[in-house]
Amino acid sequence: MLVLLAAWRVYGDRRSKASGTVSAAAAADLPSNATAQEYNARGRELMNRARTAADVEAAMGFHSRAIQLDSSYGPAYAGLAIGYARGAAHFGFPRAWYDTALATVQKAIAIDPAAKEAHRALAVIYVTRHRKRKSIEADLRTVAIDSNYFYSVGTIGANYNHIGEFDRALFWLNRFLMIAPRPHDFGTAWPLAYLGLDDLPRAEHAALAAVERDSSALSYGALAFVRVVEGKLNAAREEIEKGLYKHPADFIVLSAAGDVELFSGNDIGARSLYERALQRAPKSGTVLDMNIFPGRRTTTSLAYVLWQAGERDRARGLLRQSDSLSRAMLADSSDWWAYPYDLAAVNAIQGNRDQAYQWLETAVDYGWRFHRIGQMDPFFKELRNERRFREVIARTQGMVDETRRRASETRILARLPG
Repeated sequence: MLVLLAAWRVYGDRRSKASGTVSAAAAADLPSNATAQEYNARGRELMNRARTAADVEAAMGFHSRAIQLDSSYGPAYAGLAIGYARGAAHFGFPRAWYDTALATVQKAIAIDPAAKEAHRALAVIYVTRHRKRKSIEADLRTVAIDSNYFYSVGTIGANYNHIGEFDRALFWLNRFLMIAPRPHDFGTAWPLAYLGLDDLPRAEHAALAAVERDSSALSYGALAFVRVVEGKLNAAREEIEKGLYKHPADFIVLSAAGDVELFSGNDIGARSLYERALQRAPKSGTVLDMNIFPGRRTTTSLAYVLWQAGERDRARGLLRQSDSLSRAMLADSSDWWAYPYDLAAVNAIQGNRDQAYQWLETAVDYGWRFHRIGQMDPFFKELRNERRFREVIARTQGMVDETRRRASETRILARLPG
């Protein structure tokens, strides 16, 4: 409670800014008689391109002003709710803002239960807490209202990836391709889906297409991950070096480069890259140092190479940090498999076999299906020859085979993003 009160004191001035004040500069080109709809549209525009806490605050100010002008205007509550959620998730605002987001979006739904903006906002709020199934439920309500609401369609596909239902992911991603003006927005979702179905040629094609389309840090990270799974470590290094050239200070690319070196057996090179990545990792919010493709924290990866180098004290400190953060997300009802997978790695590194297996099995329950990477992952090298590990991998392989069968029967594998 004392920590929460302190957080409110620190961020109290930010909260007042976001509760209705719009700076003169930000509102300069709005007419003095601007309507709630115009203020809300400006807030939505700012939120869509927000990169800093100040951007989020400004957007929230516009949404709040819209509510002041028309307290029954539901889309403004939806926009304000997204601001609260994004502020808490990515920009260091108090955790209590997430609860405020949920309360605010319920006002939007109460005003108009058929408003797609309200249900979409609820889906975004759940995404910020990695509550994947809840987000899917909310976005399904969104597309029931508007079947061409393409961001919801794409998000449904991406979220199905994160709970291991890759056939459903591809169904929604392919639907996204047909209706979206910018299909690259979810470009890295396809390689992940195909990897989850053990379709390495299509995963490689999709990852290369993603890099060709946007050359983003995320695309290079996805391509490197595909190359590692394929066992093409030299190609992985070549691709990630291109990513480092384009994004030399990006957390995602630096972490991916560290993974390439780790899987290549170059712990020294991996250590340097992980150290650099953590200097660039988000300093607040829910994701922090989570490296999305292997599904573990870069802190955990650095701890592993330190442990192998005999620097056990520092490694233990980093592992405690990873353990605490991943447990906190699970306690907050996250159902992303990455958190239990990270906890399995944390325990495997320290030789806690029973706990490592318990968390690895939980990861499978949550949707982890990347058995190929599991068998290659240095974190689990001491477990690979044990019967219990082989049983977990066999169970995962069986789930992948069943999902692939369903995908083949529905011809969902036939389409590739170009």
